[in-house]
Amino acid sequence: MKNTMGRWAAVSGAGLAALLAAASAGAQAPPGPEAAAIAQCLCMKQSLDRAGVEMTVRRRSLDQIRGELARLDADLSRERQSLNENDPQAVARFRQKLEQRDEMFRRSNGEIVADVAAAVKRYNDVVAAYNQRCAGRPTDPILLGQVQATLSCPGP
Repeated sequence: MKNTMGRWAAVSGAGLAALLAAASAGAQAPPGPEAAAIAQCLCMKQSLDRAGVEMTVRRRSLDQIRGELARLDADLSRERQSLNENDPQAVARFRQKLEQRDEMFRRSNGEIVADVAAAVKRYNDVVAAYNQRCAGRPTDPILLGQVQATLSCPGP
């Protein structure tokens, strides 16, 4: 019986050693197509997040300009009703506000609209690519954690 226990201990010790070796080898992201695919999806998700932030910032800028334009329009409408056309100073102030409004209108329909449209397109393109390649794809959670721990994505 002692001999059987000795063999079992030797086999168990060898199995434990093999298990520990496999676990320590797995501590680093294993090479292979599945790990590469996970890394690519994680990097695409980072790009998606950056594109979403950029789109949100550009939209907020446009919304602020349009809000300011609406405020100027309302101010001009109120002032127009009570404007004394015989008062040169009042007319000059009204014209100055009208020029500010016109400048704000040009800004609200100028380059910023193209910037927002470009940001939305970039975001939509990244979403489409991510969805096609990564969305709904089953992933081994252990391998995912290993890849995340060593992930290095190219810059924006």
